Amino acid sequence: MTNIDMFTGNTLNVVNPSSPTGINVNIPVENFEYYNFTFPHDVATGAVALNVTGSATVTLSDGNSKASTIQRIDIDEGNSMPAVGTEVFLVSGKILTTDGSGNDLFTQTSASGTFGDNIGIEWELDYQPDGTYLKAIIRSLSITAKSKSFSEAFMSAAILLNEGADLAVGKGIPVAVMSAYETLGWSVYSVMGFSHSRYETGSHVDTSAYSVQVGLSKGFDVGGSRFTVGAFIEGGRGSYDTYNDYPNSVVVRGNGKSEYLGAGILLRLELPPTGPGNFYVEATARMGRAKNTFSSEDMPNGLNAYDISSDYRGFHLGLGYNFALSEWGRLDLGVRYFQNRRDGTDAVTPSGAPISFGAVESKRLRVGARLSFMATEVVNPYVGAAWEKEFDGEARGSLYNLAIPEVPSLKGNTGIAELGVAFRFPSGVPITLDVGLQGYTGKRKGFGGGVNLNVEF
Repeated sequence: MTNIDMFTGNTLNVVNPSSPTGINVNIPVENFEYYNFTFPHDVATGAVALNVTGSATVTLSDGNSKASTIQRIDIDEGNSMPAVGTEVFLVSGKILTTDGSGNDLFTQTSASGTFGDNIGIEWELDYQPDGTYLKAIIRSLSITAKSKSFSEAFMSAAILLNEGADLAVGKGIPVAVMSAYETLGWSVYSVMGFSHSRYETGSHVDTSAYSVQVGLSKGFDVGGSRFTVGAFIEGGRGSYDTYNDYPNSVVVRGNGKSEYLGAGILLRLELPPTGPGNFYVEATARMGRAKNTFSSEDMPNGLNAYDISSDYRGFHLGLGYNFALSEWGRLDLGVRYFQNRRDGTDAVTPSGAPISFGAVESKRLRVGARLSFMATEVVNPYVGAAWEKEFDGEARGSLYNLAIPEVPSLKGNTGIAELGVAFRFPSGVPITLDVGLQGYTGKRKGFGGGVNLNVEF
């Protein structure tokens, strides 16, 4: 008669036993090659999965030559996570681990599992041969790389803030200065920019956004120099998509909205002519509040969304030289340093999981040139090119106080080219209009544009 294998491949899944007493077992549990355990999120030291009573036993082998295997020990997602050192009873009661000759078949000393979908758990197994318990102790907790999307989402607002700084400096200052030159009083100016870009962060973040700035500017003659001051209100809004791929064809996509609202000041000092042109120095300072949302269909429901907001602040310093090439053309050479900070803050996912983010600090150096000339008295085209170096721009985060292992970063080099035209209308028309386009390659890839308008009073 052929022997029938009653053991190989059989699996027992013990799911969410009542805490802390577990599932009462009063009959033999045997002929299972694999055991899987899942505890509720609020499991604590002393919790029991299988509570074996009376003469019942749990056999961890086929009783002959094959041992059983504890495949997984998981904990359901929740708003709290057990700590390293938490000790639970997989079996409380009589276990059988030996063959008929007293040889110990079950020799497993460790097992793995997860807390929800993003925290890995390593367990140590503790038992005595044919003893009265099988314990599991948490020895380490580690966050999975899939959580990088959380940090990239937080970074999205920092990206938008950088683009707002670019608008304030690249478009806002020139328009504010031009407005102040053409009137003795305060002038109102406005600039608006838009962009669609891909930022390489180790994976990538795609953004589509616009920014707006409305301000007042006034100019003063100080000796042979010209001093311009201004104050402005700024805001921006955009959407983003994150993309991360992992081994075994695992893909995690995320998306959301980012926005900011704040205010700032600008200063520019144009020094007296030196050689064929003149030097200038400039500065801006900004502060306000940024917000972003996040959602992902590739993450479990309890961890697939958050809303978060935090303060921001930033400044820039610039030094340049304007060459007067002829009566009709000028070459502006400049170097500028930008620093923006989005403060860190905390969020909670729908399941109550705590997420924390550190501050995102962006530090950029840009060197560039712009050539402008008068095609007519009204039409003034310009072209420009720049190189930019980002020195920081890291977004660090944690989930359940465990550091997210992959840190997205904006650090790297970007090349910038621009093309535009400014319209200087005849005397008596108190309006100036500027339309421009930019292209980006390197760390940032994509395009942007802007429309600038100032009205004189």
